Amino acid sequence: MIYVTKYALTEGIRYYADGKTEDRQLVCVRDPRGYNGRCYFGASHWTDDLAIAKARAEKMRQTKLVSLRKQIARLEALEF
Repeated sequence: MIYVTKYALTEGIRYYADGKTEDRQLVCVRDPRGYNGRCYFGASHWTDDLAIAKARAEKMRQTKLVSLRKQIARLEALEF
């Protein structure tokens, strides 16, 4: 079982039952959205542990919130 967090902020955590990896650096999964029905994900975008995937997605969410707060502050500081 493979949990992909690459698109966690837009699509949620993806789950694949058929992930294949030889060196734990790159995983190949069947997915109709990918090229020739396959998607490849690097080591930082997937895990085989749901708890780790949830923690990684939460960290991504917190990082995005900090970024958005900074952007809002810059926009509020603008004067025309």
